[in-house]
Amino acid sequence: MIKMSEETASRTVIITGAAGGIGRVMVQALLADGHRVGAVDRDTDALQALREDEGSPAALTVMTADLCKADEPERVVRALRDVQGPADAVVNNAGIGGSGFWQRLGKPRPVFWELDPEVWDQYMQVNATAVFRLSRAAAPDLIRSGRGRLINVTTSLISMLERKMAPYGPSKAATEALTANMAADLDGTGATANVLIPGGPTDTAMVVGVDKKRLLAPEIMVPPLLWLLSDSAAETTGRRFIAHRWDLSVSPDEAARGASDPVAWTELAQKSGRVGNAADLIYQDARITP
Repeated sequence: MIKMSEETASRTVIITGAAGGIGRVMVQALLADGHRVGAVDRDTDALQALREDEGSPAALTVMTADLCKADEPERVVRALRDVQGPADAVVNNAGIGGSGFWQRLGKPRPVFWELDPEVWDQYMQVNATAVFRLSRAAAPDLIRSGRGRLINVTTSLISMLERKMAPYGPSKAATEALTANMAADLDGTGATANVLIPGGPTDTAMVVGVDKKRLLAPEIMVPPLLWLLSDSAAETTGRRFIAHRWDLSVSPDEAARGASDPVAWTELAQKSGRVGNAADLIYQDARITP
């Protein structure tokens, strides 16, 4: 794989949900691009298979962890620091999907008033709370590096709003809004926070019952991921990048402009007359303007 930028220094990257689907593709791409990777997943066997498939490189550290447990995010950050050095990037990719989850339960998607509260709590813990906890634990290292990156995988906005999409939609919407908070809070530190999504159903175990011809390949996440980790993205924050809009026929910087929008609902906030710190921050990057 050709590096996104030969001038970009390698990073130490924590990536969650690393053992399968989009996460596994990302780990492979990061290693090929010269980065050091802390691959985090709850599935020990799948992590070991990943390491063996990659030839057990020194740049890959696999860590079994359940990030829903309060002490696990800090343990992961410390463990990677001891082996690879402090993290200067976190990719919050782990999540519970929709169709695959309900198929495993043998149930159709419910309307919200028939949703078990325990299922709501599970989705919120994995898709939102774990993102907060790991990002919180890693933030001091990201800020100290002066070039930290937080990249959160959410979902298409329509998936947050459709019928029978609770709790998946609301849990991803929470992380979408959290990313806007992160970008505003990190202003001036040298660290950034952005969202990266495929832009449609993707060919992973989380998506079932969809014609594979209609599914996006997980590999489409790689070009925007590598760009977000590059020096070219140093001033880009508070944006959501839609991978299927990434145009490989143009320069990465031009592709980034075409594939991104303001994170969360910043445009709506401005239309309502609310202009504050977060909105000012999101629109300040002259190269990535809507």
